[in-house]
Amino acid sequence: MQRTLLALHRHWDDLDRRDHIEAYARQIMKRLLISDRRAMRWSREILIGAPPDPTPAQDPYELVSERIVLMNALATLGPRQRATIFLRFWEGRSAEETARVMGNESSTVRSQTLRALSTLRSALGVRADRTPPTD
Repeated sequence: MQRTLLALHRHWDDLDRRDHIEAYARQIMKRLLISDRRAMRWSREILIGAPPDPTPAQDPYELVSERIVLMNALATLGPRQRATIFLRFWEGRSAEETARVMGNESSTVRSQTLRALSTLRSALGVRADRTPPTD
């Protein structure tokens, strides 16, 4: 209806007989409807097969429980090992940068990292055959 009124308004000055405006408006509306139907025929999506199954929603408390388990595992580490793990893996520092920050040798940082990762794996129940990430 709105598009019909807009078209009618656009051609208002060109209309000769305004007493038959209703017929003219019906004609505009009919042509707009036919035009829309033709356009829909070519632009409509064709569905083939069944839509995919929605992915199941993740349990919102699962991440919380994983975090609690991780915090408990980190609590089993000593303060220097915890600091080493934090600097190496949270802040993404190299062994040399971590040694500089902690005031140690880089070999000490590497050995503390290995011991801390071993302790964390045993606390979390992770298989020990995985190698720690290297720089």
